[in-house]
Amino acid sequence: MNNNIDVNVQALDNAINQLNRLKQINSLRRKVPTTQGGGKVVNEIERLAKEFDQVHMDMVKMINSTQLFLVKARNAYVSADTKSASGIQEK
Repeated sequence: MNNNIDVNVQALDNAINQLNRLKQINSLRRKVPTTQGGGKVVNEIERLAKEFDQVHMDMVKMINSTQLFLVKARNAYVSADTKSASGIQEK
């Protein structure tokens, strides 16, 4: 049974960098327009705009959370690998 955990640090770095680039999505956020009157169609469009804004904010939160998780996982792996390597060298 193989107890090794193989982590491709370069792939993690690439994913982290891609997520950093995706963070620019937050700059694309636009203020949801408000209207008064206008009827049912205008009200529906306003409701949809609010829902799109919520999806946008959820996407930003997901990108930030995923990036933070990957950075922590990468750092933990590199730290554990370094400790293991130094333990082997000492023997």
